[in-house]
Amino acid sequence: MPLDPTCNLHSMKGETAERPPLGTLKKEKSWAHWFSDVLVEPVSIRGRKIYTYQGKIYEIKNDKQLTYKGKPEWIGLTTKVPIPKPIVDVTIEFQTGIYAGIRVNGSAENINDVHRIGAIIVPDRYEEFNYVFTQLNDNYYALKNLAANDSKTLRLRKLEPSELAQGYGEELKRIYEGSINANNTVRFHGEDKVNQALENLKKISIPIGTPADPPANMSWTKVDTSPAEAVMFDRRTRLLVCELPDGAALWKPTHFAPQEIQNKTASIFGALFGTERLSIENAMQALKKIRSASYKNIAFTEVTLASGKVEIYISVSGIYDYTRHLPVFRGGNQVDIRGVTYYNLDALKDGTDATSLLLGNEGKSLLAIPHATASGPNATSLITSGDSESKLISYISQKYPNDGDIRSITIATTLPPCDSCAIVMKEFGHSRGADALNVTWGERKRLKPPEPILGSDSSMLL
Repeated sequence: MPLDPTCNLHSMKGETAERPPLGTLKKEKSWAHWFSDVLVEPVSIRGRKIYTYQGKIYEIKNDKQLTYKGKPEWIGLTTKVPIPKPIVDVTIEFQTGIYAGIRVNGSAENINDVHRIGAIIVPDRYEEFNYVFTQLNDNYYALKNLAANDSKTLRLRKLEPSELAQGYGEELKRIYEGSINANNTVRFHGEDKVNQALENLKKISIPIGTPADPPANMSWTKVDTSPAEAVMFDRRTRLLVCELPDGAALWKPTHFAPQEIQNKTASIFGALFGTERLSIENAMQALKKIRSASYKNIAFTEVTLASGKVEIYISVSGIYDYTRHLPVFRGGNQVDIRGVTYYNLDALKDGTDATSLLLGNEGKSLLAIPHATASGPNATSLITSGDSESKLISYISQKYPNDGDIRSITIATTLPPCDSCAIVMKEFGHSRGADALNVTWGERKRLKPPEPILGSDSSMLL
């Protein structure tokens, strides 16, 4: 059904957020829950309601959005593949901070439909003019000579891929994707929860490797981004934090770790599978042979308490108890081996909250945060609380809430830590004393995070 029968607007991404009234102009920094919404108004072509979206032609029939199945000549075209216009006419309908709601008239050649989408309006580095930048049907458009505060009808040019790989195009794309990520995160999890997460990140973002002044790394644009916002919403900053050793005493693949850590890791993984030693690189394969399913990350935490007692907690990735399949726990969820107690953490937790933003200790610690991905507003529902490392940190931080409870902690994980888990572990290490945290992982290629992301008026990285 159309959102508004009077103007025949249809949403391309499901439920929509409330939009500011037409003509709104607020310069104050703010969130924009509506930023990733895409609304279209079809154009009538020879009695058919036609519009384009992401490289395809669609038709509205009986209030249903259907892929156009007719011949192109029936709607005055020569091909079923829409040809993007190199120049589009745009009207700015409202603006809050750097976020603008724009109306695009005619997105493809000979199809004069209307798209209402989000755009960023960002000053150039010297504030002599503004850039206007948006994504329309998987193509990126920009204008870089808009005078400040000029909101009349504009003409935006489609950028070539080479222009998005460097210069102002690369910076604008990065800001835009950070903006989608931030605003979708707030829309899904709520402003209060996201603001609390940013408060926590404010304390540790620089110590774990975030640039102290993220905007200083921009050469073409001027943005207002704090280190906390950068590490929360910018994918490039996340990857930097993943790679840098800042925030831990040891942050290395196992084969680069001290021999003592290598021996300990092989011994503990061996105990999990009932053998003397097992390479961390072979643990996932060993579990898959036992339980024929997809590969699952396995992680353990060796906790040395202030008393000198050693405890080892094990978790297999997922919100359910896959850890019970490990041979060591066939006789129960708590096993003593040579004076050390091994715990099936997933049995102790009795399930995991399926979320991508989880705070503990009355909101004062990070237990899971969303991946840096730019997609639809529900992309932030991807579960990160089920990641092995996040589950381990969540349980340990709640079982031992005081800084003096733990002398040292070693985390070994078969896969390299993802961007979310890296930040969660380093935040724990920073709050408990980074010198006591050792993190190591198996020697294999880092898996790419889901895909880009969204952001607040300040979510741009450098």
